[in-house]
Formats: sequence, C-alpha cells, structure tokens
Amino acid sequence: MWLKSFKMIRTIGIAMLMLQISISAAGQGSITLRKQRIKAIDLIREIKKQTGYNILYSNQMLNDNRFLNVEFKNASLQEVMKTLLQDQNLSYDQKDNTLLITSASENEGAKTRPTTTKIVQQSLKGVITDQTGKPLSG
Repeated sequence: MWLKSFKMIRTIGIAMLMLQISISAAGQGSITLRKQRIKAIDLIREIKKQTGYNILYSNQMLNDNRFLNVEFKNASLQEVMKTLLQDQNLSYDQKDNTLLITSASENEGAKTRPTTTKIVQQSLKGVITDQTGKPLSG
C-alpha cells in the first residue's frame, strides 16, 4: 500500500516538473517591460535577459543610443524587435537563439536575387625567395 502511494506521488511529481519545464520554454519568447526613455542598447540587453537570445548588430547601422518609450506586457519577440527597429530601415534574421540585425535593403536584395558563384581555376608560377633574395628550395 505504501509503495503504491509512493509510486503515484512520484509519477505526479515528475509530470508537474515536465509541465513546469514546458511552460518555461514556451515563455522564453515573451517580453514584459514598461519604460519611458529607454536607450535602444538597454532594450537589447533586456531582450537578451528575458529571452536568452543573443543580438548581433553593427552600431554603425543601428543607433543604439536613441531613446524609446516602450510598454510591453507578454509581448512577442517579433513585436519588440519591430519597435526596436522602427524608423531605422533595418530588419533581423533569427537562427537558433541568435538575432542578426541587418539593413532592410540588404535583406530584401538577398531574398529576391538568386545567388550564383563562379569558380575560376588559375595556374600560378613564381619563385619564393628568402630575405636576401635567394630562392627557397622545395
């Protein structure tokens, strides 16, 4: 009797743990933040803190010192990124847990034009010399 109760409690405990893990994983994409005059760089840090995503960008493209007024409550990552990139002519790509911010025109061009690669093989002849100008052997 005691062993049967123990097995049932253990099974319920494992089920609750698995439910908690799945709820945590599902919540990684939502962001809650209310802030007046937050710098873009601080919003990026908050996105990383709340979601675990790394954000890569060039500060030459993204003005990370501009101020934003944000109010997010369980907002999606897409919604927050849209706010971050508004009026910047930028977009982002997601790969695994990394977001790469790129120029919107660059990103659109990459999607619309096919990529072709031309491989050219050429012969190369010459003599390799040491510091005194004498040819090296080999």
